Amino acid sequence: MKKMFIFDMDGVILDSMPYLQELAIQVMMSTHSSARGFAEKEYRRTVGHPFRQQLEMISPNNSRNDSAAQVYLGAHYAFAPLLPLAPLVQKVLATARIEGVLLALVSSTPRTILLRTQVMILPFTYISGWDKEMPKLIQIKHCLSDAWIDPHEAIYFGDSPVDKDIAQEVRCNFVHIPEPNYLAIRVGVALNRGDNDGSLAPV
Repeated sequence: MKKMFIFDMDGVILDSMPYLQELAIQVMMSTHSSARGFAEKEYRRTVGHPFRQQLEMISPNNSRNDSAAQVYLGAHYAFAPLLPLAPLVQKVLATARIEGVLLALVSSTPRTILLRTQVMILPFTYISGWDKEMPKLIQIKHCLSDAWIDPHEAIYFGDSPVDKDIAQEVRCNFVHIPEPNYLAIRVGVALNRGDNDGSLAPV
């Protein structure tokens, strides 16, 4: 069994992506005069990055990007405690901890917002976040080094192409979570695999 499970937060641990996508669309429509279809398409294209970076990828050097990001973060901070957890996540993570697996949470959401969400009731050993502009790649490396875990002994559960790229760079295993409903079963499967199962070889 792997020694550490690392989870992205939004769209994996939290069933938050419909809310965050709608918030981003509304912000882009109001601050950048974007058409709804364009805003939705571009948000999906750049998802996995902090919202300020998404704006820069969508509309480079736009003077309104900073103010738009502040509007987004302010609203995200306000409704963060209301974002629902993925189904059965409490039970499956408790089982993982009983089995001796270390649990880590990383996110491109600022730590000040992360700490207001329901993830704080979950049995994570390590909780990181977009603190001092520390990207998820560095967050994962810190979790692994702090726990003296080799990357090949860890699994990263993520929902975006960015997450897969991060796993490839870190050289840890990757499990794709297309939506939060898949989380419990895929963690359960990972708990019951042997270390020699080739389907969980490093990406």
